[in-house]
Amino acid sequence: MTQLEKQDVDWDGNDLRKMWERDTAQKENPWWGYGGTIEEVRDTVYASNYPKDNFVFVKGPVEDIVPDTVPEKIALLRLDTDWYSSTYHELVHLYPLIGAGGILIIDDYGWCRGARQATDQ
Repeated sequence: MTQLEKQDVDWDGNDLRKMWERDTAQKENPWWGYGGTIEEVRDTVYASNYPKDNFVFVKGPVEDIVPDTVPEKIALLRLDTDWYSSTYHELVHLYPLIGAGGILIIDDYGWCRGARQATDQ
C-alpha cells in the first residue's frame, strides 16, 4: 500500500489512515471499494461492450507499475488512489500522456486533501 503522509486526511481533517485501517479490518465499509479480484473487475468492464482490445488491466501498487507499464496515449484517465503520494506519482507520469481533448478525473479531489494537493501542485 502507498505510504500515507500528513496531507492524507479527509476534508474535515480526519486521519484517513485510521479510517482505512478500521474499515479494511471490518471489510464492511463501501468507502474503500474492495473492488474484488482482477477477474471480477475485468468482467465488469467487459460488460460495457466496449471493444476489449482497448483495455489493459494491470494489478499492483501504482508506484511499482508506473512508469514501466503505460500506454503511449491516454484518452480518459481516472485516478482513484486517494492518497497524496500515489496521486502525485500518477499525475507526474500519466498526465503528460493525455491527448488533446482527453479527460482527467480525480475521484477523491473533493474529499481527500492529499489527492487535491497533489493535483493542485
